[in-house]
Formats: sequence, structure tokens, C-alpha cells
Amino acid sequence: MAIELSLEKNVTGFRLDVEWSAETGLVALFGFSGSGKTMTLRQIAGLERPDRGYVRLDGDTLFDSDAGVDVKTGRRQLGYVFQNQSLFPHMTIRRNIAFGLTTGDRHTRADRLRQIISLFRLEGLERAMPAEISGGQQQRVALARALIGRPRMLLLDEPLSALDLPDRLRMREIIKEAQAQFSIPVILVTHSFREVEELADMVFIYSGGRVAQAGPPAAIRDNPAGPEVCELLGPGGNEAALNKAGRKAAGDATFP
Repeated sequence: MAIELSLEKNVTGFRLDVEWSAETGLVALFGFSGSGKTMTLRQIAGLERPDRGYVRLDGDTLFDSDAGVDVKTGRRQLGYVFQNQSLFPHMTIRRNIAFGLTTGDRHTRADRLRQIISLFRLEGLERAMPAEISGGQQQRVALARALIGRPRMLLLDEPLSALDLPDRLRMREIIKEAQAQFSIPVILVTHSFREVEELADMVFIYSGGRVAQAGPPAAIRDNPAGPEVCELLGPGGNEAALNKAGRKAAGDATFP
């Protein structure tokens, strides 16, 4: 399943102008905060309306400003996990997860609920309230709720940023397992290149509302497009590539 998009959006002091496409797999949108990653995700989901552009999923048009197409969020069949989980505090874990299941008879829904609770290792927590479980467990509940309805694509908005290291490591494995189990494309927003390297098949580097570079994570790590991308990658970047990018930007004549 492929996603194709072209998005333009102007807000106060910021302009998003991106165009990219990707095939089935896990796609990461990587960059500093405020670079347009979450804005892109929200426009794919239909939570924000682009000023101009299109969003196509496997040939189906979800949005097209020129054609006047704007499929409502609920009809796009996309799973979305927010950074803050957005669990219902007054509902048990079981009811939070079941909220994402809207089709099937009572027995089918009950079976589906048992399967998803087992997959995300939430047995024994069904009657707990969100405030009574850990941040990592809350994020697993949010992921289970997003996937229980079998969406066409899963959108993850920095799902690991608020977790401590052990929970982050567990969630990375759970995301991998969920993608393999459900066989759907995933778009992950993150500002951690370590997450990109461990999870993504393809990464789009965002900077100032534009795509600064795109490709497999290893290719970008080894050959960043310039000093700006090197800065985004951080001190763990390839030193030779960093020097190469610096010479390219400043002009080879200034280096021996």
C-alpha cells in the first residue's frame, strides 16, 4: 500500500510545503520540534485541512484541494496514536480499547478484544483506570485502541517521547510486532534518530516546513545532505560524512 501526498499550509510565522510518497513499511518523519512533522500527520488524518494539495492512500484520494475532495476523519480508516495517549480517564482499560471497535456482532467484538489485549500484553489490567497504570502501559492501550478496528494505516505522533528508557525499548519491540501482525503501513513522527534507525524503512528529514533529505536511515546516516542534516542527526553521525557535508556547503577551496 502506497501513500502519496503534497501539502501546503500557512500558519502564523510558518509555512509547510512538502511532497513525498512511500511504499508499504514504516516511514519516519524526523526533525526538530516545530518542523512540520505533526502538522503533516494531522493533515493525513484529516484533523487539519491543508491550504492546497492532496493525500492519496493506495490510489484512493483522501484529500484533493483542486478536485474538492476532503474525506472526513472517521471515514479515512486510519489509526492515530497521539503523543499524550488521549485515553478516556473515566473509562476502564477494557472500555478504552473497545471504543475503537465499531463493527461486528457481540461475540466477534469480544473475541477481537481478547486478542488485542493479549497481543499488547495487557492481561490483568482490563478493569484498571488509566491513572492506575504506567506510562508505558498507557501507550500500549492507546496503540491497541488504534489498531483494534483494523485501520488501513497507523499514524504515530512521538509515541515514545514521554517514556523512560525501559518502556521505550519495550514499545519499540511492540511497534515492530504490531506492524508485522497487522501488515499495514506505519508513519512515525519522532525527533530520535535512534528510533528511526531501529524502526524505519524510509525516513523523511523535516526542516523548517520542508523535506531536507529522504531515503533509508542508513543511507542518510552515512551521507547526510549537508550541515543542517548533520546537526539533526547529532554527535552520533558519521564523522567522515559530516566533514564531507561541511566541505560541500562551505566550498572545497576553503579546505586543504
